[in-house]
Amino acid sequence: MLMALAAFFVTAAFAQTIDDAQNEINNENYYKARVILNKLLKDPASDKAQVEYYMGNAYLKDDEADSAKMFYKMVNTGDSKNPLGYLAAGRLGVLAKNSTEAKMNFDRAAQVTKFKNANVFFETGDAYFRPQIFDLAAAIQNLEKANELDGKNTTIMMELGDAYLENSSNDPTMGGKAMTEYENAIAINNK
Repeated sequence: MLMALAAFFVTAAFAQTIDDAQNEINNENYYKARVILNKLLKDPASDKAQVEYYMGNAYLKDDEADSAKMFYKMVNTGDSKNPLGYLAAGRLGVLAKNSTEAKMNFDRAAQVTKFKNANVFFETGDAYFRPQIFDLAAAIQNLEKANELDGKNTTIMMELGDAYLENSSNDPTMGGKAMTEYENAIAINNK
């Protein structure tokens, strides 16, 4: 009994999740993210579409666009109510430099979540902003919406601050907005 309990805690300590992979992507640890996601791909209980989508993000942000495209194309959920298929198609539109296709798919992702999912707006803003700037105004608009919906998410705050800072050469008020977002993130998590 004691051995079984110890085995459970060891397994639980090493079990990794999509959230762990997302954190690694946000911290620019793309290799670690892919290791976690590869393990999740082999787990029959994991959401394959979600794992494939974030695997695409890990490759894209590590400057491996061809591998990213392959994973985004795999995210065909067949479920018109799942925003991941639309997010992946939107990212493919950005990679193809097709702003109409990208916008149409990102809008559909927001529609199926009834415009209430902060992560959909974050992923849309992120797609427009990273790894290369595709549409800074659209990135800021979507990141602001994500921040409105989840005002305690430091990842959103940091990326919104980065987007504001990027836009500060066009609008001097953006530097102050960036500092506010960074300060808000530090107030929530000083690490």
